Amino acid sequence: MSGLKNIFTGKYSHAFIKLGVWALMLGTFLMHSWVWAREIAPPWVYMPIPEGEEEDTVTYEMDADLFNFSDKQFVSWNKHKINIYNLDLSRTQDTFEVQFESFEGRRFAYFTFPVKGGLNSGFGFRNLFGHRFHYGVDLDLKIGDTVRVALDGVVRVVRYEPGYGNFMIVTHHDGLETLYGHLSGFIAKEGEEIVSGEPIALGGNTGKSTGPHLHFEILFMGERLDPTRILDFENQVVLSSSLRIDNSWFDHLKLIRGTGKAFHLVKSGETLETIALKYKTSVSRLCALNALNSKSVLTPGRKLRYG
Repeated sequence: MSGLKNIFTGKYSHAFIKLGVWALMLGTFLMHSWVWAREIAPPWVYMPIPEGEEEDTVTYEMDADLFNFSDKQFVSWNKHKINIYNLDLSRTQDTFEVQFESFEGRRFAYFTFPVKGGLNSGFGFRNLFGHRFHYGVDLDLKIGDTVRVALDGVVRVVRYEPGYGNFMIVTHHDGLETLYGHLSGFIAKEGEEIVSGEPIALGGNTGKSTGPHLHFEILFMGERLDPTRILDFENQVVLSSSLRIDNSWFDHLKLIRGTGKAFHLVKSGETLETIALKYKTSVSRLCALNALNSKSVLTPGRKLRYG
């Protein structure tokens, strides 16, 4: 006991305290690293592969006429990986024309909201310090509520992962995919062709979740899009049936990496206040970044820097 007492009170006490501080710092770093890997790791990280299964690329026979896409687009994919493209679209110089929804006989392009619940958490950083990025939106539901597929497609991934919990990825047309997380159960199966509005799962509270809700993501070529730029969840309507996707849709990737600048394309009716709220920043910061004042009127089509 006297030896132990000397460690805390004797000539080695200072060194012991420093060692404890360093151990605490290391533990904190490792904990945050684990959270990053589970919650905000890049989408190319692999998910755990169930025992007895091999990591492979799965090929499905699909009706190309039904979905109106070329055979090369969706004939093969990996059923364990979220991002199968591994592209950095924040640096692309191309603009992609994507018909998100159409009523001209293209069945696959008819959009259905996956649940009727309202939006309770948006796309973007979760706190003021920017330590945690939310790659989708959270929609209200009760455990056991029916979750419906947003667009016609094929189920690519049906898995459990500690962050998403039970989740599903459905591949659609033109490089689009949708992800449904925190599910309590699955209805559709891997490789199954499904039609917009068809039940695919049951709502839940699995994984890293603070309460029952649906985590919903829209992906293009493996990278997440901000669903609120496409959908009005309050009124359950599609804001834009035709999308022109360029690198500005992926400015959040630059912010996450701490590189480059991020811009917002002003829409009709938007104000500094609404844009500041959307990106969890302040009006004063928007004004400083764009040489504006708090009374400035924004013109639709203007690129406004927010990060």
